[in-house]
Amino acid sequence: MEYPLTDRRLGLIASLVPQGSRLADIGTDHGHLVTALVASGRVQSAVAADLRPGPLAAARASGQKLPAALRGRISYRLGDGLEALAPGEADVIVLAGMGGELIWQLIDRCPFSRDAGLLFLLQPMTRAEELRAGLAGGGFAILAEDCVIQAGRSYTVLSVRYDGVKRHPDALALWAGRVMEAHTPERAAYLSRQCRTLEKRIFGLRRAGQHARAQEYEAALSQMRRWIGEEGT
Repeated sequence: MEYPLTDRRLGLIASLVPQGSRLADIGTDHGHLVTALVASGRVQSAVAADLRPGPLAAARASGQKLPAALRGRISYRLGDGLEALAPGEADVIVLAGMGGELIWQLIDRCPFSRDAGLLFLLQPMTRAEELRAGLAGGGFAILAEDCVIQAGRSYTVLSVRYDGVKRHPDALALWAGRVMEAHTPERAAYLSRQCRTLEKRIFGLRRAGQHARAQEYEAALSQMRRWIGEEGT
């Protein structure tokens, strides 16, 4: 059965889910991702979790479009973040459509998130730099980033695993991440978006008298602009 994902952001996430996974979609919203992955046979099972009853009801409605034999593969949970999930219940966890700082808080406070067997697929709507900083200091490795444009806005999706190594990334690593290694051509659009945000941050740092930090950010901004220029040649 096919259940096409018209949202390219969700389509990118779906493409990064390994075949045969047990998936948990935290903050599932309308449940389109889990429904599509179960319909395609890409995942063995899925947990669709959300903090609010309304979106969870919408997710159930999406799941009802599946054949009866497949509906039982999705479990619907009302809960706060990863608290809706039991340890060992999933090997791929998706956290998408949230701010980067919230994504990191949900991972950091989860007692089983440091399981090296877990693959996290993370799609921050804002503050990706804060997510990258939290992951680095918390011992999580960013394996890759892939970019996509949906409705005129660029997004990045991070593939992450815990390896226990605490890192100290510079400003360029925080703001650009591993986007230059992305497999999708939309990386220049994402970097342009990051540059605009970084310009505002630099202005604020200058006004606050934090000139050393502003200079570090300006160096990162210059490198990102150079990459964007090279992409266009």
